Amino acid sequence: MTTSESQEFRDTLAADILCTPKEDRPTMLTIAKESEEYQEAKKEKVEERQNKKGLWNPSGEG
Repeated sequence: MTTSESQEFRDTLAADILCTPKEDRPTMLTIAKESEEYQEAKKEKVEERQNKKGLWNPSGEG
């Protein structure tokens, strides 16, 4: 999943959640968090933030 794909996934999920009745949102989010797409998008977002801060080191050195 590319960064743009992960952003699109997050945007779509947010829009879907906002269209869902409030009482059903926690369940919907819990189900989404269990999906492979969600986990991958979350991982990419964390890596992106760490890269911007200069914290992520893909080689594991240092």
